[in-house]
Amino acid sequence: MGDEEVTSVDGTGGASESNAAIVDEFRSLQQKSDQLFDDLRYLPQFGQKTWQPYFGKTFSVFTKLWKFQQEHGPALESCGALQKWDVGNIASRIGQLYYHFYLKTSKVTYLDEAFQFYSAITSRGYYKNADNKEMMVKKLRYYTRYIVVSLLLDKKGKLQELTQELSRVVKNYHEMYEIEDTKEWNSVITELKTFSAINCVVRIISDDGKLVHLNHRCTLTLNDSQRAIANSDLQLKEAVVIGGNYTGQVKFSDLTVDTFRFLQLLEYDANFCKRSKQNVTNPHKYILYKPTFNQISTYLSAGIQELPPDGVMLLYISAIGYIPTKKPLVEDLGLHLSGGVRTAGSSDKTKSTHEPHWFEIYKSTLCNNCLVLHVCVRDVATPCVNMCYITVYTLKIYCQQRGDHCL
Repeated sequence: MGDEEVTSVDGTGGASESNAAIVDEFRSLQQKSDQLFDDLRYLPQFGQKTWQPYFGKTFSVFTKLWKFQQEHGPALESCGALQKWDVGNIASRIGQLYYHFYLKTSKVTYLDEAFQFYSAITSRGYYKNADNKEMMVKKLRYYTRYIVVSLLLDKKGKLQELTQELSRVVKNYHEMYEIEDTKEWNSVITELKTFSAINCVVRIISDDGKLVHLNHRCTLTLNDSQRAIANSDLQLKEAVVIGGNYTGQVKFSDLTVDTFRFLQLLEYDANFCKRSKQNVTNPHKYILYKPTFNQISTYLSAGIQELPPDGVMLLYISAIGYIPTKKPLVEDLGLHLSGGVRTAGSSDKTKSTHEPHWFEIYKSTLCNNCLVLHVCVRDVATPCVNMCYITVYTLKIYCQQRGDHCL
């Protein structure tokens, strides 16, 4: 009776008030989530401890927002406070958060979560009726993010489908607005098609004529006896992977082909992790595209500071080699060191480059248990491995004087 009395008079007063409260709560959550999401861009891109509380808070608010729109969807839609594309925006941002969780933690399971949310946007048609320029741009950006996640999960069938869909949306976008940035989206499609073609350039056929699918992620771990033979408790905990320093290098988004393959080699397969009885974890990775030398130094320093006592860092650089006209002398080591790699300039407006010498990188990694791909020099008690492709080798290393093991 009490409820009936509250909603009496016109029979809708209480319901209207209830809907108004729901709308207010929804808009409050929506505004808070948007603000937190936008603030994430101001967080430093390096350092593991800095981002966790902010990302955790943002994800918590988005979780509440997602559940709230699920529970009160009909009421919000009846008031005009919730459209399909609103739900699409929320799902898209949750997918982005999961993707960034993957980048921050290297856990492939977060990629699967991002894929699930992106798939739901398409299957439920959240962006189907995008009828203005702003929504069309959001739809295009959503497709590119969906494609990147599908690439990293090696979903080739889905990639073909998404490539065709993106081409169709870009065509519609051009027909509706005829604006200049259509050329940029067409170049994105060209990049994607080229990347997909290069990535599948080698096909392995079994004896019975079937295509063999290769999984580039790890599916094996060392057992106890193998660890005993290795006689080392060191584990790869950090990796800095640098690409994009070649002119005209095939890429999609900020992933070059070599960076794309290399980062997968540093990850365990998600299904293997679920089946494995061992506690397997992937090393944390910094993926840098066309960084300046100052940026490289910053990320190296951040990774080194976070290395545990049994941790090892790996540095991978894909760049154009540089041979100076003069051979610099490193006086404190008594060695002639020559050569380096080209990195991006400090500004996009300038074409200046910095050619960091290997010794500069070496000085940035003076710590215990720092396994870095660079040139070994004597008189520094840091274990290291050189796996560089060297065209001109003029450096003599006298490791035998100290009994060091240099490869």
